[in-house]
Amino acid sequence: MRPASKELTVQVMLKPNCGLENTRASLVMRRILPLCDNLSCHPRTVKSDRSTIAFLRDHGLFIRFSSPTPEQVLLTIKRSFFVDHCSLVEDPDTIPSYEKAGIEADAMEDSAFALPSTFADENGLDRRGDELTNLLARFEEVHRKLRTHAEGQPQDRALSSIVFSHTQVVDELRTAVARSRIEPFDRMAPSLRTLIADYSGRFGVLADLDIVDGHMALDRSVLASMEEIIKRVLRFCLRDGIEQPEHRVAAGKPARALLRLRLESDGSEVVCRIEHDGKPFDSRGIARQAVKRGLLTRPLETYTEEEMGALLLLPGFVAAAEGPVSSLFPSSTR
Repeated sequence: MRPASKELTVQVMLKPNCGLENTRASLVMRRILPLCDNLSCHPRTVKSDRSTIAFLRDHGLFIRFSSPTPEQVLLTIKRSFFVDHCSLVEDPDTIPSYEKAGIEADAMEDSAFALPSTFADENGLDRRGDELTNLLARFEEVHRKLRTHAEGQPQDRALSSIVFSHTQVVDELRTAVARSRIEPFDRMAPSLRTLIADYSGRFGVLADLDIVDGHMALDRSVLASMEEIIKRVLRFCLRDGIEQPEHRVAAGKPARALLRLRLESDGSEVVCRIEHDGKPFDSRGIARQAVKRGLLTRPLETYTEEEMGALLLLPGFVAAAEGPVSSLFPSSTR
């Protein structure tokens, strides 16, 4: 029997001004979960409670874990995006307490992403989904053996009837497993609207979010992969694409901007388009910043407009303040 792993506590400091610190912290937890026997964090509700952001900026995220490979866990933490540094906590009593910031924080938590609210819940759902998938595979293997056996005894009508009923059960089980992984995109809407409200106030702009065809159902893993990218794009739109209210009024626009997120089905793919009525997109400005950072792998003139805009999706890429930079998508004028 393997000896019990020693429990360690680590303080993880995120990079200054990385934004969405609670989401970054939950991603760190998600990365190290497969490496740990036991895992918990302080503050506990980093995924669902946006009021933890101030605590994370001031004190960092405290992770308590046990693992047969603690060195690998620490290395994984240090290599995670937006992690500045981490260090072992010798005395857990020195960890500062966390208290929610009152009613406003409670309201934010209530409107948080309605998919699994914490990394533990999400990974729990993933594990249960994997268990169902594996069980279905075993069930199908038994069904194949039963069918093969029945084909060798075509005169046994009772056996043929059993195989027919078993086939129906397998088909229904296959459908149920597939449906268990499906969620409507609208379940992400509260989290996105909370982000819009938060960053609108932070950047001094007014904006609303309109989601078109949000009823579209997607696999949970697809939703999880889309969430972080969509939030990053919306943040860029608010920071660099939406003008201050007085500037919008002077330009003949409504003081409150409109961001529209549209989902479209393109065969087996889902296309997510984000439009706004702010400043036009300057892909060349993005590309110039990429040149300064040494991110291009070929001459600038060979990049298309779409490829230059997609540079904003690179983890850690932040456009410089100078020059007009807006969303990754063309703006729609009203």
